Amino acid sequence: VLLITAGIIAGCRNSDEGAVTENTARFTKKGEITVVSVEPFDESLYSKRELLDLIETSIKKAGASDVSMESLKVDDNVATLVMNYVSSDAFCRFNEGVDMFYGTCSQAAAQGYDISPLYGQPSAVRSSRIMTQGRMTELADNLLIYVTVPQVLELPSPALYVTPNVRLGKDSTAVLASSVSAAEPAILILQ
Repeated sequence: VLLITAGIIAGCRNSDEGAVTENTARFTKKGEITVVSVEPFDESLYSKRELLDLIETSIKKAGASDVSMESLKVDDNVATLVMNYVSSDAFCRFNEGVDMFYGTCSQAAAQGYDISPLYGQPSAVRSSRIMTQGRMTELADNLLIYVTVPQVLELPSPALYVTPNVRLGKDSTAVLASSVSAAEPAILILQ
């Protein structure tokens, strides 16, 4: 219940039918994030109404102007929750204890995010270019995503540098390894 209520992971579309099949977060160039959680749902433990009440209470607590529920669907013991966040700060307020950042590289550094796991990584565009602390300064205005929950990410632009626990897919997607956690975050710098 907590995972779906928190909305910490999201679903992606099946290219054949548009159906949600696995967990994904979608990022926009404006800094907004849409999270679609797909989780098992046992109606013998709690009802859809109870889940809705819990979500609505959490939205009010986090700030209704910053967090909204787009939809909740329960079908065949699977709940699909679509949540919208105006920023990664709003996401973190709603999902207490789950760390996520989405902003510029300079903002990430100013907020104290450890981006050193990117150092030594080759560029996804030109493998001869290796990420260094100096290069990070050059990329100060590039968007950076810092995620601590395994999922699929839909990116607003292609990735330039990623940590080893990220596998880049087609169409500006990234699949995060199951090892992604607070201790081993996935970090991506976008073009």
